[in-house]
Amino acid sequence: MANFEAATFDRRHTLMYVTAWLAGLVLASTAPSPRLTGFGLGLMLPGGGMAFYGHWAEAAISLAGVGCLVLMRRTALAMFSWLVVAAAPLTHDPHHGYVWMAGLWIVPALSAACAIAIALAAPARPR
Repeated sequence: MANFEAATFDRRHTLMYVTAWLAGLVLASTAPSPRLTGFGLGLMLPGGGMAFYGHWAEAAISLAGVGCLVLMRRTALAMFSWLVVAAAPLTHDPHHGYVWMAGLWIVPALSAACAIAIALAAPARPR
């Protein structure tokens, strides 16, 4: 049973997030279908797949919801929610002409910039 209480963010969680981000990068750059591309972008950033499909409201709500869980340090629940949100583009194909192709480079750049900013702002822990 998962512990949904507040947890500390340690190297194990960092490894899980980096693994999900790299899997998303591979899927987004090599996927043969828009569904898998959207799923990959969703793994990189909550709501990234929805932004790729042009569903801006859903993307913003997804990012805010998962971001709130991350800030509240509910790591297990945040990772589960992130995966559920990332899987949303797998349920349907995008409408013709509604795919946001700039999302293929904006979502990875934005998520990497956020990760770097968080890493730089994090206080150093004594060993």
